[in-house]
Amino acid sequence: MARCYPQDPEFTEKTAAEQKVFEILRHALPDEVLLFHSVQLRNQRAEHEIDLLVLWPHVGIAVIEVKGGRLTVEEGTWYQSDGKGKHRIQSPMAQVQSAAHALKQALAPLDGNPDHQQDGRCGVLSLYRLAEPLQLCRRAA
Repeated sequence: MARCYPQDPEFTEKTAAEQKVFEILRHALPDEVLLFHSVQLRNQRAEHEIDLLVLWPHVGIAVIEVKGGRLTVEEGTWYQSDGKGKHRIQSPMAQVQSAAHALKQALAPLDGNPDHQQDGRCGVLSLYRLAEPLQLCRRAA
């Protein structure tokens, strides 16, 4: 079972889809995996929220954007339908890409390898070292 931050996150009706995915990942992933819910990041003036973040040593990092309800794309525009009707949303792909980029920038100074800070890689980074800074980011939000 993955180690979770926070251990028992608070979910609302609005985040019910996130809760389902979180619980599946919590129970399916091995013990060495760190699973974060609702990581808040700031990149210059932009703010980003990562719905679910998976840190898996020797495997990698997964930034996950969760959407509930029914999703459709019409002429390149994303829509989400739920009990309140159909409304336009930001592309989940664009959302997760910008959040992943912000995460990469936030983690670069922790890598310790100047070459990795320039090109954005964090392959040699000890993922366990990330738990404390990411938990602090979450608390500060």
